[in-house]
Amino acid sequence: MQLPIIALTANARDDDREDCLRAGMNSYLSKPFTSEELFASTEQAMAGHYSELHARSVAL
Repeated sequence: MQLPIIALTANARDDDREDCLRAGMNSYLSKPFTSEELFASTEQAMAGHYSELHARSVAL
């Protein structure tokens, strides 16, 4: 099981997002971002995490 990681960066280069995702992060936000964007990104990252936990518990 992997803990979801969301990159929060002040960098705004076009390839920053791809670099972060390639490094294994689950999501990426560039500053400035809104609380709505942060919550949406967190929900998206955690949705996959909870699906994996559920699948493991069913398999037991």
